[in-house]
Amino acid sequence: MTASSLSWGPDLRVFQRDNAWLNEHLQSIWERHFPDTPRANPVDIAFAKRWKARLGLITLCEESHTSKIRLNSLLSHPAVPECIATITVAHELVHYAHGFGSTLPRCHRYPHQGGIVEKELIARGLGDTYEEYMEWLDENWDHFYHTQTEPQRHLSLPRQSGAVMRVGRASQTLQEAASVLHSRTAAEAASGRENLELP
Repeated sequence: MTASSLSWGPDLRVFQRDNAWLNEHLQSIWERHFPDTPRANPVDIAFAKRWKARLGLITLCEESHTSKIRLNSLLSHPAVPECIATITVAHELVHYAHGFGSTLPRCHRYPHQGGIVEKELIARGLGDTYEEYMEWLDENWDHFYHTQTEPQRHLSLPRQSGAVMRVGRASQTLQEAASVLHSRTAAEAASGRENLELP
């Protein structure tokens, strides 16, 4: 699949991937590919932030003993193939089965030791889906991420000197920027008055 297939086309099936869909998908993957993995503790799955370098993660809440699986919210976009969400969920279930982010005993010292996640996905019948996942990510993820992420906006305010002050949206609000501009203008005017009063 190429980057051009990311656009909204007339044949693109419109559907909604929400947290309810994600929970059903988790149950389906568990039943088909992880039937031998005991459900040792509750699992809560939901879409989360728009990460660039992470598609999912699993953590264990110590107080409630609940495993929390969080997926990159961009995986809910209809232009992203379902295989990306499938492998991401399965990846986190491998960690769960190995005792990372779950109450099950740990099988390995490190969660990705020796490529164990990829080997486990293939052993559990997800090899073809994993290849499709890797191919799509290699060819499309960077472009897709940047088309879905709002660029940094700047606010331009004119100054009396004719120069332009650029204020990043995250650093100052319009009111703060105007205050800075007013303070600088007042300071420059006061400096001019002092210069005039000097002998």
